[in-house]
Amino acid sequence: MLTAGEPGREPHADLVVRGRVFSGEPDAALAEAVAVRGATIAALGTRAESERWIGPETRVIDVGEGSVLAGFNDAHCHFTVGFGLVSDVDLLTAHGIEEILARVAAYARAHPEDEVIDGMGWDLADMPGDFYPTAADLDALVEDRAVLLWSEGPHAVWANSHALERAKLDGAPPLPPGVVALRDAQGEPTGVFLGRGLFGLFPFVPFPDLEGMKASIRRGLGEAARLGVTSVQDPVSPFLLPFLAELHDAGQLTLRFHVWGGLTRSPFGGGVEETLALRKEHGRADWITFGTLKGGVDGMPSLRTAAMLEPYADDPGTRGLTTTDPARLAAAVRAATTPACAWRCTPRVTAACARPSMPSLPISARRCATASSTLSWSIQRTSRASRGPARSSRCSRASWRAISPRATCTSAASASSAAPTSCPCARSRTVA
Repeated sequence: MLTAGEPGREPHADLVVRGRVFSGEPDAALAEAVAVRGATIAALGTRAESERWIGPETRVIDVGEGSVLAGFNDAHCHFTVGFGLVSDVDLLTAHGIEEILARVAAYARAHPEDEVIDGMGWDLADMPGDFYPTAADLDALVEDRAVLLWSEGPHAVWANSHALERAKLDGAPPLPPGVVALRDAQGEPTGVFLGRGLFGLFPFVPFPDLEGMKASIRRGLGEAARLGVTSVQDPVSPFLLPFLAELHDAGQLTLRFHVWGGLTRSPFGGGVEETLALRKEHGRADWITFGTLKGGVDGMPSLRTAAMLEPYADDPGTRGLTTTDPARLAAAVRAATTPACAWRCTPRVTAACARPSMPSLPISARRCATASSTLSWSIQRTSRASRGPARSSRCSRASWRAISPRATCTSAASASSAAPTSCPCARSRTVA
């Protein structure tokens, strides 16, 4: 029996689980029992061998022929946002622009008091012919209030004309770096903005209800435990870190967080110095850890904004966009990786997990490839001749599932020096 110390004079195990135990060890791929003492796996072996680890206070779980696996680590799920933010109109399960507009109209009728209507979850694959929608589509439903619909990423926002006017985004406004506006033939914004830092475009949007976010995150912790997810990597917003620390100190945090700080400063914070301060105040050994800084450099394949080496097969006029100045990115990485800091930097390169052949996949498959937050990704190559409906598969940001390791991509990718800097074409619309 593989052990981390014999029980002898030491306490018995706190927990013994019996079943078909996958150990990960090449010479002992399947065991029959695992013994846990505190936060340490004390032993791994047969059912008979596990008996000596059982004392009067040991909890024993026998799953028969069921499988026992190590907990899953979700490497990129945006847990606190995915569970914490609740939008007015849920578009994740809406298929087609007609259903999206019907849900917006229904909410607007039921909530005449809301000054801002927000929704989340639409995808370009839901639009006829994969064309981007326009403000006019929403104006026909709601003219006197702002409507903001965020894509699944969310690396795109679709706004009505009232929202554009309130944010002073009509006409030809200056846009922050990494943000592009789709424009019509006359040069006017169509209502769709792409890129990163989109939340800052609409300062009139109320701040999320913190207590509501806390309640939703608590429900998310239960969902993670139910599905066997025991740790996540998440760019937790600074204002939520005190809540996670409080849960830990009260013994109620059931999910380990490795927090990704922002590689560069933004209107919402970030940068080396702030992340160091957050780690000092809110870090908790083994449970709330730091050490990674995240910075995005392009968009999403499902929006045709991920930077590709070759044009998109379904829109040959574009190879995506880059959202970060290379010199600024390089300076930020150098500052973060000095011996005094020694952070792990992860520039988020969505397209790097997509080989130039990836555009030949259906949009739905490209969407699932990037939305999936599992340890490994699997993409079934499909020819353009057999694409079928673009909505044939859909990934949810708040769900996990096992995916076989036949993936053609991983999330640990680096940017190519040949990455394009052009903006995405919007199917006969001009981008500026």
